[in-house]
Amino acid sequence: MKHLSVDFPPRISLSGPSPLIPLERLSAVLGLDIFIKREDLGAIGGGGNKLRKLECLVAEANARGCDTLITFGALQSNHARMVAAVAARQGLNCELVLSRKVPRQGLHYEQGGNLALDRIFGASLHVLSANEDAIAFAGMRAGKLAAEGHEAYIIPFGGSDALGAIAYSDCVRELLEQARNIGIDFDHLYHGSGSGGTQAGLVLGAELYASNVLVQGISVLHQEAPLTAIVEEILKKARDRLGVNAPDAVSPILVDSAFVGPGYGIPDARTLEAIEVMARTEGVILDPVYTGKAFAGLLDHVRRGRVKKGEKIVFLHTGGVPGLFAYADAFGPAV
Repeated sequence: MKHLSVDFPPRISLSGPSPLIPLERLSAVLGLDIFIKREDLGAIGGGGNKLRKLECLVAEANARGCDTLITFGALQSNHARMVAAVAARQGLNCELVLSRKVPRQGLHYEQGGNLALDRIFGASLHVLSANEDAIAFAGMRAGKLAAEGHEAYIIPFGGSDALGAIAYSDCVRELLEQARNIGIDFDHLYHGSGSGGTQAGLVLGAELYASNVLVQGISVLHQEAPLTAIVEEILKKARDRLGVNAPDAVSPILVDSAFVGPGYGIPDARTLEAIEVMARTEGVILDPVYTGKAFAGLLDHVRRGRVKKGEKIVFLHTGGVPGLFAYADAFGPAV
């Protein structure tokens, strides 16, 4: 692996390495070697990709002497749930600004899933309408807390900024070490791309550790052009913060937005099929907001020949399983 003399920012330790596991039955069905990296199996909070980002973001909050974490997202935000869990682990206060941006109602969605865990972790919840400005509200709360003698650290949507991307680049280092240990060289890395920070971190990691793996984002939120621009901007700021230049041959940002479907947080038939394929083939649970759509994209690419025979794929399970229970009615009646 390429040796780097890069001054990485401080990070706290929240979890160990996530497993890299071959999907043997699925590989036999699809005729390709497919592995899964289980970022969902983190040590706390129900797991997920946000844990790596929070290792650096919360380290910065601690260095600034902050006693409160504030972040924002949708009502069933996985990111918000993980911030609440990490705040509890670190002995910090936590305020979550949650917006009703997904047109979904009912007991499961408005009381269960991540929301139940947010309350269990002790977070203070502020629920806004779809049209209210969550960023402005978070800033207002930080100001009010400051007047009361507290110091708040505002974590961006999805933890997706330069620091979060730098933190997530470590996933690639870990993946490459695991792959080398079993004699695998991956051609494609598939993941769900929402706020752009995870994809920027994966691309940054591929650059830093000289990997030729193609990082394929399956959008769950934006159309291709705006998401590409978001990833490029975060990636540029991450490089600047580390003081590294873009490589001479810059790989294009790969985004497929065909699986956003009706919108963010709204699963369609392809998403539900993908969840069932993974569950009934490998016993692995995906979620209807991120990983279900990402895996639907992977299945489509394989079926249409966009991934060639003999190429090796790793699917990044970014978590979100607790949110599945907010969508229990999407899978039909239980009895």
